[in-house]
Amino acid sequence: MHNGDIDCYRTRAGDASKRGAAALGYQARRQDRNRLAAGCKGRAASRSAKRENRRFRWLARRSDEESRDLGGNQRGVCASLGRKTVKVTVDTNVLVRAVVQDNPAQAQLAAKVLLDATLIAVALPCLCEFVWVLRKVYGFPAADAALAIRALLDTANVEMNRPAVEAGLTVLEAGGDFADGVIAYEGNWLGGETFVSFDKKAVALLAAQGQSARKL
Repeated sequence: MHNGDIDCYRTRAGDASKRGAAALGYQARRQDRNRLAAGCKGRAASRSAKRENRRFRWLARRSDEESRDLGGNQRGVCASLGRKTVKVTVDTNVLVRAVVQDNPAQAQLAAKVLLDATLIAVALPCLCEFVWVLRKVYGFPAADAALAIRALLDTANVEMNRPAVEAGLTVLEAGGDFADGVIAYEGNWLGGETFVSFDKKAVALLAAQGQSARKL
């Protein structure tokens, strides 16, 4: 073998070695970028979870207050402390401000009213509007809208038609409209035997739950 050939092979080997080192360097940088991206996603998810938690903080504070009332007689405790009994019926916008908190001044006022109240009455039309606004206006996923409703259900001083709300949640969590479940439940309570609608999806979801439903 000529010296020229040996030099040529050495050059090629060196080039190959450089290419290999470059490839390893590229892989290392790619791994670093992947780790960085994963870290960013993790931090974003954490921030999102914190935002979701903040949305329901007034309910959590209410639950904490109730858990400290070991005797279970909240009204009696309030009276003994000289606290005024306040019973309120909330409009949809009060719940929306408290949960979404897109208007800081109104959100603070809404949270104060809800925290101070000894009884919060939430009508079914209010809840139907509440879910619609969260889903259609603010783009909440169905799961988050259901979480907001369940947070209300779990608050002892909130009064609502709980069986009707559960019926609405069943339809909402199955991929339908909360209002359809509420309408079907209340209609049955009023004496209606079959839910009729032009809405094919609503009829199918209710029928799948064993209810009498018919598409027109």
